[in-house]
Amino acid sequence: MKHSPLFSFRTRNSFYACSVSEEQRLVFNGWAPCAEGEEPILETARPPLLNNWISQDNRQRCDEVTGVGDEALQEPSIFASVPEAAVAEHEAPYLPARHLALRFVAHRRGNPEHLPAGAPRHGRSPEFRGGDWHILSLRDELSALEVDLCIRARPEVDVIERYLILRNTGSQTLELKHAWAASLQLPFGQWDLTQLCGAWGIEFQRKQQPLPLGSTLLEHRSINTGLGLQPYVLLQPRGRASRVSGLTYGAQLAWSGHWRIHIEQHHSNRCRIHLGEHPEDSRRSLAPGEHLATPMVLMSCSEQGEEGVARNFRRYHRYCSQPKREALRPVLYNSWEAAYFNLSMQQQLDLAKQAAELGVELFVVDDGWFGGRRHDRAGLGDWVVSREVFPDGLKPLSDAVHALGMKFGLWFEPEMVNPDSDLYREHPEWVQHYPGRERSEGRNQLILDFGNPEVVKNIRSQMEAVLDECPVDFIKWDLNRSVSEAGSFAGEQIWRRHVEALHGLMDHLLKRYPGLDIQSCSSGGGRVDAAMMTRNCQFWTSDNTDAHCRIAIQDGFTLGYPQDTMECWVTFEKNHQTSRICSLDFRFAMAMRGVLGIGSDVSKLPPEEAERYRMWISFYKQIRHLVQGGRLHRAALPELDDELSVWQFTAPDGKEAYVSLVMRDYRLGSHLVQYRLADLDPDAMFVGVDEQGIERVRARGRELMAQGLPAVIPDGGNLCPGHVRHLHLTTA
Repeated sequence: MKHSPLFSFRTRNSFYACSVSEEQRLVFNGWAPCAEGEEPILETARPPLLNNWISQDNRQRCDEVTGVGDEALQEPSIFASVPEAAVAEHEAPYLPARHLALRFVAHRRGNPEHLPAGAPRHGRSPEFRGGDWHILSLRDELSALEVDLCIRARPEVDVIERYLILRNTGSQTLELKHAWAASLQLPFGQWDLTQLCGAWGIEFQRKQQPLPLGSTLLEHRSINTGLGLQPYVLLQPRGRASRVSGLTYGAQLAWSGHWRIHIEQHHSNRCRIHLGEHPEDSRRSLAPGEHLATPMVLMSCSEQGEEGVARNFRRYHRYCSQPKREALRPVLYNSWEAAYFNLSMQQQLDLAKQAAELGVELFVVDDGWFGGRRHDRAGLGDWVVSREVFPDGLKPLSDAVHALGMKFGLWFEPEMVNPDSDLYREHPEWVQHYPGRERSEGRNQLILDFGNPEVVKNIRSQMEAVLDECPVDFIKWDLNRSVSEAGSFAGEQIWRRHVEALHGLMDHLLKRYPGLDIQSCSSGGGRVDAAMMTRNCQFWTSDNTDAHCRIAIQDGFTLGYPQDTMECWVTFEKNHQTSRICSLDFRFAMAMRGVLGIGSDVSKLPPEEAERYRMWISFYKQIRHLVQGGRLHRAALPELDDELSVWQFTAPDGKEAYVSLVMRDYRLGSHLVQYRLADLDPDAMFVGVDEQGIERVRARGRELMAQGLPAVIPDGGNLCPGHVRHLHLTTA
């Protein structure tokens, strides 16, 4: 097929371009913001060149996909060994040869032969299905390795998708050491790096630092995405951009375990970002005719700072990643903090009745309903309803919950087992371990070997038995420890096999039970990534339910993911994790910024407090369509605006909005900012009322966007940490 030397990928506000050089290399041309209808000058520019002709840096190239040895001074995209039969006999002392020279051979449009690793197979479609892929094929003649670079632009959300497919088209087995999913080039320059990091209880903390010369590694080694780091980066020209303005590049890896991001900043001001599976234990053999697909990488750029890229990714996940929703996410009640392991049928039924009276729409029974699970030292792996807790099974409770007008949810931790369980006593070999070595427990748990198909089959059958007997609308899918001994039936392939088995099990259940939703939880926010977004309707972002702490956690989460996937709980006045005391209004204000959940013991609420719960839940339902379906704009950020946090959720047509204001802290004598709104119809007259329906504001859209609102609308109240305000703006 005749090809064009230039390949251009346009979104609504950006472009990406690459071309075929005279040497048949596929080279990077440009990636930058570009307004709709504007001619991007860089599309036709030559690839970036270095001016110092005598420098060894001239060995660097701007190839889209590089092989080891083809460019000596940078991280190659692919490490592979050339088979012995491909070289002359007298060259044998030099084997194994690892040099790859990938050259362009063909271009076609359509569907790739293979989906990326981590792609969903549950059959539920997102709202925007996407167009044709561009498949750019390269080949190394000596090794017969063929590589397809698959790229697709999503114009409606300003995101580009890409991944690699590697095929052995020869007659000898290829040894593949590692392949990055993408090697992204940035314009020449020096950069500031923003990442999302943290630990248990402080997930999704935004951290920015100058990108140093040399290599920067961000990584996580386990079977989940990780609490400490997210597979997501933002880069901005050093000192020339901010949270809300300036050129910004972003990239996400769609993979749920054992990943690495390697960023190279060269003295020449060249910067490359490699994203993919972790290279440790990723070696595999490709027999003749076999293939390997990498996970997918999402990339986006914007002139509107970090918030511009964040908005693009939020739109992508809502419309192109998550299965299309027929309804808004329900208000949830989870009985964990009210009951812990002290469950009983009557207690759960009483909680369900109280929750329904408050306006809850989904009732979830957490840990402790199965096997010998009366504490955290036993029962995991035995997914059989405990007759000690529920003598007649779970169906009577599920039926009662449905009769109260709510959906019914259940907690599972399918990848874990306790040594004190029937499953482990019968199959002690079914856990990750090294023969003859100690099996280290974490939280009294061992990890089931999902590299063994028999293990996955057993867990799937147990879960099906529960779901077939008892109508379940919602699963909270948990994972509460990290890997120690990764010995597996699958050998070194356990890292990929476990994730593939996890994705496959979720996909199977979603396909078998069309009305089922799954929430991701892993000791809080330890399993949040673009691959899980295609399967999970919402995410437990942190075990830390302290409303004060949630400000930073939720700010960080929504830098990469949509707010309508973020589950937030209102719990006890004295928080169970931090012992901080927060007002009920403050707790609701923070929980209402995503999918509202309740976690306190509603059976013990005094009548006046129960009435406040009812009022807030009712108000949330009035503005829920804006929170879950609107455009998020952060009108004030605590680190920039004197401890003030203001989130605005606006309807697509700009004629309705909800504004949530909280004071993280207040220093006596400070002057509060006047925050400006965005995305409103400039000519419309807006009336803003609070949660009690009292009118607080009347102004035109252009006034609210140009001059803004005062941080506190006077009502005689006192300023203090945890001060909150709500405005529901509608057109007069």
